[in-house]
Amino acid sequence: MPQDPSLETSRAWRSFRMGVKAEKTWTLYSRDFAKFLEALKMGPDELAAKAQADRKWFEQQAVDFLWGFRQKAEAREISMSRVWNYLRGMKCFCEMNDVLVNWRKIERTLPAARKHGEDRPYTREELLKLLKAPDPRVHVMVLFGASSGIRFGAWSWMKWKHVQPVERSGKVVAAKLTVYAGEPEEYIAFVTPEAYRAAKSYMDFRDVHGEPIGPESPLLRNRFLVSVREATVEETQRQKAKYDPALDQKGTPHRLARDVRPLDLNAARHVLIRAAWRAGLRLDPKKRHDTQITHGFRKYFKTHAEQVMKPANVEICMGHSLGVSDSYYKVTWEQLLEDYLKAVPGLTVDPREPEAQPDGLEREKRLDEQLEAKDREIQRLSTVMQTVLRDVAELRSKLVQAEETLGPDDGGELVPGGRIGAEDQ
Repeated sequence: MPQDPSLETSRAWRSFRMGVKAEKTWTLYSRDFAKFLEALKMGPDELAAKAQADRKWFEQQAVDFLWGFRQKAEAREISMSRVWNYLRGMKCFCEMNDVLVNWRKIERTLPAARKHGEDRPYTREELLKLLKAPDPRVHVMVLFGASSGIRFGAWSWMKWKHVQPVERSGKVVAAKLTVYAGEPEEYIAFVTPEAYRAAKSYMDFRDVHGEPIGPESPLLRNRFLVSVREATVEETQRQKAKYDPALDQKGTPHRLARDVRPLDLNAARHVLIRAAWRAGLRLDPKKRHDTQITHGFRKYFKTHAEQVMKPANVEICMGHSLGVSDSYYKVTWEQLLEDYLKAVPGLTVDPREPEAQPDGLEREKRLDEQLEAKDREIQRLSTVMQTVLRDVAELRSKLVQAEETLGPDDGGELVPGGRIGAEDQ
């Protein structure tokens, strides 16, 4: 639901905002708490003042509000965890506005939420259906999410400079991602060669049609008209006029390639939702589905990666904390990469990709090992040859010195006891 602009002028609402660090968390908290305000028909300042004066009134209003959502959860229309999210938003608002509430009393009215969701990861067949979408942004989001397990919120920070290909013997074996670059939560993850090729193809497509691609270019952007880089201002205006009738559902004209606007998270999510409907993965308009539209990629990564990688390394690649082990388990990104490469065949979605063939990878690995062995043998033989040539040179030098010492040949011959001249014979 759209946020009331008047909320931004509220002192209690600003305090509420300052208590939430993550943008995605704020989006959820503010949306849910706005529903609470709407149900009470009160503003945030008025609610904070009344709750400070009458704590029991606020507690009763919170219980009544949450009871309706509890009934929806029991009818399996929403998850019980969703009900607890409403409570968390209330707690944050009250804490930031000095409202003392008996939260244990309110929590007792709610059944315990599951510690883990009932949803499942995507299957490879479902991912292949999503990849049939004509929008290249879907390909990038699907392959990056399935092969790296990054949170969907990380797309807000993702730029082209944060994707660095890793090559071996002139071949891209993976790409290193810098997730949440510049933030305290920054960490390193990886994607498969398949995912990197999809991103590179998308960036090349944008470059061909007029967008100046550079390190700061967003990895995901808004839609644009297909135009040539050398288009004049007049041609650009004519093209815009030509496509004015082709408006999107919100009535916003399509933009040109050089008019870059990073794709926000809500728009990116809706791009995936539309692709899921078109792929037949969403057939029922119900609110709950067995696979979450974005989190399903993260579960796909963990499920497949842990089959061959160390569990601790999987957690690091997903940006999870290891608890007390964070202070002791120190691993370099090169070591993470070596472990990640074991999972590349399982994380590659399209079975036609060369990385998806374990036998082919093993064959390439054996060939690489054989070439390395031959290189070592050549190096050894080269060293031996240099030693032989050096010994021959020394022997030749000694022979020359011996001839100089003996003088010119006088017809004698060398014998073990010395030299016998012709007159002694």
